[in-house]
Amino acid sequence: MPINELWRVMEIQSENMTEQKLVYKYSDWNKNSQDGISKRYFWFSKPTNFNDPFDSNMEILKAFPRSSKVFDKKINDTETLFDYVRKKTDDFGILCFITESQKGSIGDRGYNNLHFWSHYANCHKGISIGFDLESLKEYYSKKILCNASLSKINYLNESADLDKYEFTIRSNVTKRIEGIFGAYRDDKDIDAFFEQILLFKDKRIWGIENEQRIILAGRALERLRDNNPFLDVHFDIFDKNENGYRLPYPEGNSIKEITFGVKFDKKEIDSAIEMISRNNKSVKFYRTELDFVEADIIRTEIK
Repeated sequence: MPINELWRVMEIQSENMTEQKLVYKYSDWNKNSQDGISKRYFWFSKPTNFNDPFDSNMEILKAFPRSSKVFDKKINDTETLFDYVRKKTDDFGILCFITESQKGSIGDRGYNNLHFWSHYANCHKGISIGFDLESLKEYYSKKILCNASLSKINYLNESADLDKYEFTIRSNVTKRIEGIFGAYRDDKDIDAFFEQILLFKDKRIWGIENEQRIILAGRALERLRDNNPFLDVHFDIFDKNENGYRLPYPEGNSIKEITFGVKFDKKEIDSAIEMISRNNKSVKFYRTELDFVEADIIRTEIK
C-alpha cells in the first residue's frame, strides 16, 4: 500500500492500534483552532512549517557523503534527484495525533500527555480533542478514495547515518539509499523510503510524545487538486500562503470529547462548550486538575 496510492500505516505499529478508538489532537484555544472546530476541518501542515527544523527536513539527504553523491545526480537538464525529492516532500501535508500509550507511561490515556499539553496546547491553556478514528477513515475513503490510517513515528536513539541506515522496503526486505535510488525510478521502494524518512524523530528530545501521523501525499494530493470532492465547504482547502491544506472531517459525531487544560480560562468554558456543541453532537466535556502525587492529569466530566 504505497504512499502514492494511500495514506498508509507503517508496518511497525503499537500493539493496541486495532483496539484504539480515539485519537487526540492538542491545540491552543485561539482564532485558528476555533475556526477549525466551527467549520469542521483539520490543518495539514507542510513539513517546512514544523517547529522542529530537523523534522522531515530533506537536507539530511545531503549531510552524508555517499548519500549526497546519489542525490547530486541529474535526472534532467535542470534538476538533480535532490531537487526532485525536496520539491515533492515539501508539498506533502502532515496531520499529527497521539493515541493512548503503554499503561503507566506519559500520556497513557491519550488526553493526559503532559508534553503535548505544554508544547501544543499553550502551556495547558488550550484543549485536547478526542476524535473517532474509524469515522475519519470511512469519510476519507469515500471522499478522496484514501485510507486515512495512522503512521507511527520512529523515535531514533541517535541521528540516522543515512549511508548505513537500512530502510524497510517490504516484509523482511531492507535496502540502503544507494540500493533504492542508485538506478532511479519512481517505484514502491521509493514510496517506502518517503514513508519512513518523514517519520524519523530524535528519541532524546521527542521520544515521550507517542506521535502518530496521517500523511497527505502522492495520488491522494493529486486527487484533491484535480477533482476536489469538498465543494460545499466555506473555507479554502489550499492555503493562500501555501503553508498547508484544510481538509474537512465528517459532521456529527467525529469529535467524541473535549478536555480543557488546567490553565484554560474558566470564564470561557461555557461559551466554548456552546460553540463546539453547535456542529458537534454528543461531545463529552471535561475539566482537569493536577495530580501532584502521581504527577499526572485528573479530569472530571462537565455535566
